[in-house]
Amino acid sequence: PAERAAVKAVVGRADALDLSSLPALALVQSASWYPVDPAAVPKQAAITNFDIWPTPWFQNYSVSNIGESVTAMIFDDVYRLAARSAAFLGCAFDASSPSHCDAASTAANHTTVSALTVGVLGYGRIGQQVAMRMAALGATVIATKHSPPFPPTPPGLKWLSSDNDRLLQEADVVVVSAPGSVHGLINATSMGLMKEHALLIPISSGSVDFDAVEAALTKRPSLRAYLDVWPSGCWGDDDAK
Repeated sequence: PAERAAVKAVVGRADALDLSSLPALALVQSASWYPVDPAAVPKQAAITNFDIWPTPWFQNYSVSNIGESVTAMIFDDVYRLAARSAAFLGCAFDASSPSHCDAASTAANHTTVSALTVGVLGYGRIGQQVAMRMAALGATVIATKHSPPFPPTPPGLKWLSSDNDRLLQEADVVVVSAPGSVHGLINATSMGLMKEHALLIPISSGSVDFDAVEAALTKRPSLRAYLDVWPSGCWGDDDAK
């Protein structure tokens, strides 16, 4: 209590604290593009928000990071490198090694990224970053966007259209990069259209019905999803940039 009474400024994840318990608080400052919720800040404290999004350099940097993150998720789903490494270390240094190690044929028995069809639902700045990387790795890339023009098909894509249903039916990996303000894209119907062994990677939360995703994953264990967003947004950012 004595330490809290002396706090005059909070910088960073202000939403991790009960700010009303800081009687001397005078300043709350964000440390990233995630804004501070004014409702959680006592009236006597000033708020300053740091926003990296308006400048072109940071916008390009951010979408590039997200493109790389999606690529890493797809690689992890295909190769399970951490799990395979742990299993190998566990058997290779065992006293009975190599009798408990998987055969090489078992370790290599998986698909490859180049054999995947990756669907980018929302071919905007982030979607283009994902498509560029996956095409460079040899995957078949298909994409949708809301409005034309569609032809000529951009380099690296097999096709580009507004047909989300076709994408959901053809893709082994569905990357949802539509804006967070577009609601209802991933729901029970769209989950039902996806392949039996499909992987879902939503980048924004606004377009996802999380109850429908949970129900589909529970009913169909071969479906998979990588989630770093949730119903309230991405780290509290309801715009889900």
